[in-house]
Amino acid sequence: MSSLRQDDTSRSRETDEKNYLPVRSRVYLASIVSLLLGFGVVIGFFNGWILVVGSHVIRAWILSSGLLLASLVLWVLWIVRGSRRPDPRRDDGGWGLMRSVAFFMLVSVVGAGSAMVAFFDWGTSNYILDPHEPDGCRAVVRERAMWGGSQGEAYAVGIIGVGRSAGKWHTYDLHRPINAGDYTLVWTASDGELTIADAYVFRTRTQSIARHKTLQPLIDSGELSIDNLYDPEPFDRKPVNCH
Repeated sequence: MSSLRQDDTSRSRETDEKNYLPVRSRVYLASIVSLLLGFGVVIGFFNGWILVVGSHVIRAWILSSGLLLASLVLWVLWIVRGSRRPDPRRDDGGWGLMRSVAFFMLVSVVGAGSAMVAFFDWGTSNYILDPHEPDGCRAVVRERAMWGGSQGEAYAVGIIGVGRSAGKWHTYDLHRPINAGDYTLVWTASDGELTIADAYVFRTRTQSIARHKTLQPLIDSGELSIDNLYDPEPFDRKPVNCH
């Protein structure tokens, strides 16, 4: 009888161990995946990507913060399940310490990134412009007033709801042209063309060098003022293309 009881106890422990390990591993894996997704959202924001679900533009800092919170909840569950582990064995050695350090480093990065995204998103209004392209492409704009002027960024959003930056602009005053309706959006066979009244864009270094080479002879001859060389470029008929 004694040997039978020992066999039953041994089988019970083995069963508990088999059930415990996969579940705890999945909880830990889900926690790490949530953190990595949050990190991806932060990186995507600063690289000019946007997410639209239905008629709503998802704010990146809310999404990344939600993933961060979910990861922390899963981490707590992972720890709690470890404390209730049958026949517990210590796993807080070198590997456990490295794992914890890596986790909290990721938490710090995603937390700081979410705070930065929230700062840059503060006071920003989102707009899904009409009309839409017949194939499902949409123009989405983020616009806000800042530092004596306003700025905005247009995104080309495909049918799956993920969009990329199509252009940025600035204005000289607090006038917000998208909010005021001072824009035109026309779809052609290849893409959309967005024109914004009284808006300008800063040229890239390559564009500035090319413009300098083109206009320098006119400046040398006195036909053009040097001030015109550094005038910003109008935001005129910028392409919005999802393809």
